[in-house]
Parts: sequence; C-alpha cells; structure tokens
Amino acid sequence: MSKVKNSCNFEGTLASDPVLTTETIGGNAIDKAVFRLVTTDEGYEGKQDVKTVSVTAWGKRADFLKNLKQGEGVSVWAKAGLNNKEELGLTARTVEYLKAESEEAAVW
Repeated sequence: MSKVKNSCNFEGTLASDPVLTTETIGGNAIDKAVFRLVTTDEGYEGKQDVKTVSVTAWGKRADFLKNLKQGEGVSVWAKAGLNNKEELGLTARTVEYLKAESEEAAVW
C-alpha cells in the first residue's frame, strides 16, 4: 500500500495536556508529544460539528508543547501518513500557540 502524502490545518483547543515522552531512534533520544485538539466547523444544515483530532509532534515541536495546557488554543499544520500498523496518523509540521491579546505568539 502506498504512503498517504496529504497535509491539513487545524485550529482549536487542547483537549488535555500533551503527553510527553522520549524515544530512542537510531541511538538518539528524541522528544515526542501526543496531543488531542478539539476543533469545530459548520457541519450539515448549519449545525456546529465538533471533532477531536490526535496529533504527534517530534523534537523541538514536542519540546514547545510541554509548556501548553488543556484548553489553550493552537494552530497545527500536520502531515497525514500511515504508521507501521497501516493506521492513519497526523504528524505536526508546525505548531503555533494562539495567544491571548496580551501575550506574544510562538511558532515551532
């Protein structure tokens, strides 16, 4: 089966605190963060459609997420692909903190 090569953008709030771990890949320790994002859009017949999306971030993007908590807003550009179990997964390519008006924006 061929690899899926699609990307997508999501804006929403963190459904829970990101789960942070460290994995060893090729002898190197790499930070990993798995997080769930709650996003809404206008669905069928104008009804609001709420979706929860699970995303994985690696390296500096994962390190950036360790400072974020449930309920905070983020914008994510992610690449969709199949993992070793042939399950669809989303890997963050860019994570942006959606700041309150009094805060500075940060992008990783």
